[in-house]
Amino acid sequence: KWEMWNPWAKWFELNSTHPLISKRLIAISSRSKEFNQKPYIEFDLKKEESYVDDFFIEIFITILPFIALVAGVILAIVLKKYLLIGGITAIVVAILSFLPFTRAHKRGYKDYKVEDLLAEVKVSGVTSIPCIVKGKIIGRGDPGYVFNEDFMVKDDTGIIYADYNSPSFLVNKYMGFFKNKDNLDKEVVVTGWYRRSPVPYIEIFNYKVDGKVHKTGTYTFGIVIRALLAVAGLAVGILSFIL
Repeated sequence: KWEMWNPWAKWFELNSTHPLISKRLIAISSRSKEFNQKPYIEFDLKKEESYVDDFFIEIFITILPFIALVAGVILAIVLKKYLLIGGITAIVVAILSFLPFTRAHKRGYKDYKVEDLLAEVKVSGVTSIPCIVKGKIIGRGDPGYVFNEDFMVKDDTGIIYADYNSPSFLVNKYMGFFKNKDNLDKEVVVTGWYRRSPVPYIEIFNYKVDGKVHKTGTYTFGIVIRALLAVAGLAVGILSFIL
């Protein structure tokens, strides 16, 4: 349903070397009729709503900070008030960047099965579903790569990619090389945000293995960096009046 109905799927297909998997399955199933065989998969669901409005909202809030940045640069050059306009622009960009950030990092985590998450259509790289998934770690997110910090989670309904992404590149590689192998075949509780782009995955907020909770710190870092940008903008704005 997501690949057939969500406009983001079409966008990702334009940037891909292959058709969407759903289209390949439908094409294969259509060939079965030529051999008087029943199709293995028949997609006959009816779309109950349009998802175009959500698509344009997501695009708009994503590019809004960039629009504000460009407008600020132009105004600063035209008015020749670089510090004042630069400070105001930094504050506006920081505030506007919270829109896509909070949409991608919603609160209110609920228990989900992998199957239920995959069935969600109103989800993208911008719009998330806060979730808690319980299962077993069955391998690395990138099989065979010893520095890969991500892992695959399997419950009784399916498997899903869990994206471990701390603010530090070195921490990620440390987790991949030293910690991931110790977690293989262990039960895990993953708390995070389910998204698709176009591969379905969960961005990890924290995960619990052997009774210990491990946090990524990405959410907190995202808030702090935006707050610092706003504070820096305010400081520059005040400095413009002093000078």
